[in-house]
Amino acid sequence: MDKEEVSKDAGEVSEESKEVSSATSPAQEFYEEATSKLKKMGYHIFKDEEDGMTKFRQTDENKKFKFINQKHYDLLGDILCDWIQGYMMTHQKMNKVMIPFDSELKEGCAQAPIFISDDWETNTERALVLIQGTGDVRSGYWARSVCMNDNLDLGSMIPDIDFAQENGFSVLVVNPNYSYTPDKVRVDPKIRGMNYHSNYCWAKFVEKGVCPAKEIFIVAHSAGGGCAHEIIVNNESTMIERVRAIALTDACHGRFYTDLGDEGKEWAKESCIAYDASKEPLDTPLTNRYFKSIFPEVSAGHNKHVYTTGCARESYLKWFYNRSKTLAE
Repeated sequence: MDKEEVSKDAGEVSEESKEVSSATSPAQEFYEEATSKLKKMGYHIFKDEEDGMTKFRQTDENKKFKFINQKHYDLLGDILCDWIQGYMMTHQKMNKVMIPFDSELKEGCAQAPIFISDDWETNTERALVLIQGTGDVRSGYWARSVCMNDNLDLGSMIPDIDFAQENGFSVLVVNPNYSYTPDKVRVDPKIRGMNYHSNYCWAKFVEKGVCPAKEIFIVAHSAGGGCAHEIIVNNESTMIERVRAIALTDACHGRFYTDLGDEGKEWAKESCIAYDASKEPLDTPLTNRYFKSIFPEVSAGHNKHVYTTGCARESYLKWFYNRSKTLAE
């Protein structure tokens, strides 16, 4: 891709961002509509004063989610996803951007939404990239079941974004599982599939001068580790230069050993930590978990896969803070 195309792409990001940023009313309406839909189905989201956790509960006496059937569960899950994304746009000032760009969109195909912070193109210090796992998981949360059955602090990305914004990180939230629109229109082949989607986001929103941050930090959960692997292998020199830390929460990382060069392996030893599901306390070193792992593996502080990111958050965010050359000074 030549400089003119790169400049054009960067311009498209800016225009998309400005358009969404200025359109605060639609974002607020989207958020309020999701809140209203939850209410009609007998649910609400509130902050529990006893433990400080944000919870998804039945309006009637704040009872926990009640499973009726899969259709009801999926419908509620979709509305909850809308609520989280609406919260990100209205309370955390994240901007929804559609990919691929209009100029690249294949006729008859759909675009997928991703979310970037207002300062993504201007923050020269540090950036945070969040990559979820596979399945019925969209931008904004790590585990739908945890959000619905436990709380949003453990299951969503909201606390990660809060930390980022409080500590001067710009934020990119990708959406690699988005393959079809609600109307069952398939997304463009360029972003169809987790690896294609992640590589596109990295090429368009991190490379090519779009993201000026000197330091980049990544959280990748489950199959999101495979996305991180693809990004690393395809951009090894950039990763070594700019990526300060990657937290892999119960994620796929066995191929890092075979696919990275010597310099990349040395970089990964210090820049990656695998937080694996385990009954051991958080940060307890683990051994023999993966064949020839080239970086530390520690307990995520929970033995269930879906809880690993939320339970490991305290550790990896502290690690990110300490790994940042500017924050730790």
